[in-house]
Amino acid sequence: MLVGLFLKNFKCYQGTQYVQIFESGAENFIGYLGSNGVGKSAILEGLDAFFSKKPLWIRNKESRKGSSECFVAPVFVISRDLLGENGGEPLEEISNSLKEFINTDFLKSLEEDKLVLCVTRREDGVFGFYDGKREIENEVAQEIHRILATHFQYIYIDAEVDIDQGIKINSDLAEILIGSPVVAEVEKKFKEIDLKDGLVGSLNAALEELIDKKLTSKLQKVDPLYTYAGTRGFFSKLTTNILARVSTIAFLENRKLKYKGRELDNLSSGQRRTALLDFILAVLEGKGVQENRQLILAIDEPEISLDASKRMAQFDKLMTIVGEGVSVIFTSHWYGWVANVNTGYTGLIDEDEEGKRVIELHRNSSFPFRDIPRYEMRMIFDFLIGLGSSAESNPDRKFVICEGESDALYLEASLNEPDYRFLAVRKAGVKKIADIFKDYHWKRGAASIRNVIFMIDTDTDQKDEYGNPFLRRWTKGGDSAVSLKSGSENFNVPCVIEDALDAGTFA
Repeated sequence: MLVGLFLKNFKCYQGTQYVQIFESGAENFIGYLGSNGVGKSAILEGLDAFFSKKPLWIRNKESRKGSSECFVAPVFVISRDLLGENGGEPLEEISNSLKEFINTDFLKSLEEDKLVLCVTRREDGVFGFYDGKREIENEVAQEIHRILATHFQYIYIDAEVDIDQGIKINSDLAEILIGSPVVAEVEKKFKEIDLKDGLVGSLNAALEELIDKKLTSKLQKVDPLYTYAGTRGFFSKLTTNILARVSTIAFLENRKLKYKGRELDNLSSGQRRTALLDFILAVLEGKGVQENRQLILAIDEPEISLDASKRMAQFDKLMTIVGEGVSVIFTSHWYGWVANVNTGYTGLIDEDEEGKRVIELHRNSSFPFRDIPRYEMRMIFDFLIGLGSSAESNPDRKFVICEGESDALYLEASLNEPDYRFLAVRKAGVKKIADIFKDYHWKRGAASIRNVIFMIDTDTDQKDEYGNPFLRRWTKGGDSAVSLKSGSENFNVPCVIEDALDAGTFA
């Protein structure tokens, strides 16, 4: 698994800096927030520079070329079995050094059959290792990179990628198609074609005759030393899989996807962005779980150009592929997503006169910005604008805002209603956002919004009068029965959602 990334003099990262990605494997929905220019996209681009063959390197302006090296170096937890004969004492030392440098409980408690490795890729294409303190040259590094590139499929969609000219399959989208169920189905059809030697066999025979008897023979008349030989690392003959890849991509390049009868290049930028994600999700469906291969989708600003009412839905779509085993890394300027999902990890990239830092914001404290006041208001307002717009434009969907993640998980498991959305915020935050929601969505003419409710526990000696029409309190009667009451009623019996737990649900 991919756990982090070292960046040295890459884009806006001066010197060497470590960025956490997938800390423990339990979270596979990772988002980075921060102002423009702080280095969010550089994380995604750095990973792309490591995995892909694109010669796209942007050196930090403060580091003059030649005076200091520039590299990207992802950190992986990898099975010793995957390394085969490439393991050994040097890699063991690197692993121990990285565990000490990164210093997380997860890495310290790894099983004996796992190693922590960091492979560097410099801008000149040379590979090496990094142990957290120094770069180490080792001829094994290039082979380890090959193994990693085979084990991980990294797909990067930057903020500029668009679907214009219909579904124009560029290199990024073509990479998604390769190995997808779409290509597999085409390959299956090719195998069913009834020819004497099969479709692929017939094509190979025809191509060999063309090259050997016609093209090569003509060249050898000029000079007999001309020959055609297979290129190392490439297939010398067509296979059904290669044919399926090429034909699928070529076929789609000559078709135009339309939405409501209109070609995509005639839609707004926000509609095209939505179509791009819809296309990606359709292709990736069923592709997440593959033996010995992890798929990582990295997308820059999935909410770009989208109206507030569409942003929550965009992040909901990303969550659907996470459930299918795809790991998602993204950047965003929409802070509302932090309260929009009940899982994941957030990295807030902040920069001041002391330098750049990545602040880890974990979901177990659902309003993690409380200790960073300048971000808390933006997160709350981004979330509530998206919530109000989504509720108004989707009246058949119910939004339930509750105090903690355990509350949301319990309600979701108990009710099991596809049209219900359960979102968790911490106790102090529910009253706060309920007040703001009432003022900006209910009092200002949006009284038709009746599909949002805020639920809180009843505290001991609760006396306040709370006339919010959206607020409901958990309360317990004399017979210990738990029910929901209007927030305007006063209660003095403490009650929490655990009082309503049905043990059979989780048996």
